[in-house]
Amino acid sequence: MENLLNVIKKSCVLINNPEKIDETKMSWKGSFVSCCTFFHLEATNDKKLQDQNILCGNIVHDIWNIGTIIHHLVWLQKKAIKNELPKDMWMFYAGINIEHFHIELRSIMDYSAEMIANASNKKGQIPTSFRKLTKWISENPGNRKRVGEDLASVVESIGWFPDFRGVRDALIHKGAFTLVFGGPKDGILFQIYKDSINKLVSHDVLMANDNVAYFDKYAALYISHLFVFLENLADVLKKRYEIKSHDRDSRITSPGFYTLLDWMLKLSAAVTASTS
Repeated sequence: MENLLNVIKKSCVLINNPEKIDETKMSWKGSFVSCCTFFHLEATNDKKLQDQNILCGNIVHDIWNIGTIIHHLVWLQKKAIKNELPKDMWMFYAGINIEHFHIELRSIMDYSAEMIANASNKKGQIPTSFRKLTKWISENPGNRKRVGEDLASVVESIGWFPDFRGVRDALIHKGAFTLVFGGPKDGILFQIYKDSINKLVSHDVLMANDNVAYFDKYAALYISHLFVFLENLADVLKKRYEIKSHDRDSRITSPGFYTLLDWMLKLSAAVTASTS
């Protein structure tokens, strides 16, 4: 739990603004965003950086989409509380947003795998699927040398990925489905079922009861892990590409980040309470 608290704390620092009150000024910043700025500015002069620039753009776009999903969920929730949206449609609309959240975050991981492959010691020999990359690195020491010890360590640091990948794969490939429970005033309560019995979300700190979880905590958990992973990846990329200076003021804005920061702080409080 202590490690999770550190992850959440680091992520909260990455999403902030000086005023902390105007949601339109909330932004995502940090080493990864700065690296993306570097690739964007230098790609026109160095063709070797063009692929990295495109992949950075894809990741930024997907994170912006995640911010939009979060903003849309809260907007729908407010509409439903005011009875401006039928209760059953609130449940269906929220469920679709939750499923799309998994698609966006999973795509980011594959774009990250491509960035790792491009920066590796043996470009062209490295898997560009994150699932295949994690398995490939563990198969023999020679593969670690091909990708590079620094990049291999970043890949191995994300113990959260297999569980998340399993949920996403079940949704996309194995007929799993999302159900939203209760009314909008109860929060965004959900569960993902592989069939009518087996529940896929069961992390104690996320649960409202034995059967359903809070999506705000669930999303905050995985986005916090994602942001820390991207920061660790950026730290390695800066060394490999000898990025000695970068724009520390680079940032990506999204109205959804205001809510995301609130969700992260609530998750932090829940984790702290569970350990006291």
